Amino acid sequence: MPLNELAEAVGASADAFVEPARLDETLRSILDSALESIKGFDRAGLLISVKGRLSERAWTDEVAQQLDGLQAQAKQGPAVEVLKGPQAVVVPDLRHEQRWPRYTPRAVQLGAVAQISARMQLDRTGTLGSLNLYAATEPALDDEARSLAEVFAAQAAVAIGGAAVVTNLTEAMETRKVIGQATGILMERYRIDEAHAFAYLRRESSHRNVKLREIAKEIVQSLPGGGRAAT
Repeated sequence: MPLNELAEAVGASADAFVEPARLDETLRSILDSALESIKGFDRAGLLISVKGRLSERAWTDEVAQQLDGLQAQAKQGPAVEVLKGPQAVVVPDLRHEQRWPRYTPRAVQLGAVAQISARMQLDRTGTLGSLNLYAATEPALDDEARSLAEVFAAQAAVAIGGAAVVTNLTEAMETRKVIGQATGILMERYRIDEAHAFAYLRRESSHRNVKLREIAKEIVQSLPGGGRAAT
């Protein structure tokens, strides 16, 4: 594939990388673009491993979800193999593949003849994933197909990682806001300064073994109207 066409294919699905609300839409767009760019494949899915627990994250159709789920359940197959280290696993013909006996016979029954799985490094704590492409007929596989799968896997990893960053930042901002509101309420209620108000929150959190944010939310919601007057 010419570089300009690849750039267009990648760019077409990159407009919502850091919007968590649109993450599913973005991932589906990446999968669709991968299928358009890598000839011979007709369905795709994303499998995620969080602390060793495997689950399907996105898919183009129900069969792709089933194929990803089979590998998660069997804990074997190309999608699982790439999580152990290889950047990509290319299987030209699943019908003659002997490495994953709990997966390949059932995959073939579902109509999968060939598969490419590419590894995704999602964070530094060991969260991994795999982008999985499935073909119903034997495609003409080459180095370009493998490379393109790796490109789209990297793109999906950026999308998921970007959404996680935004989610964490948003939660942090909301936490600071509600703690600030609760501190202000305590200052006014007990005629104390900010330091003593915050110390009160910390003591309540420690004594009750409840997160400080939850203590703050209780105080804000104790106002008439559930704290709307404090915003």
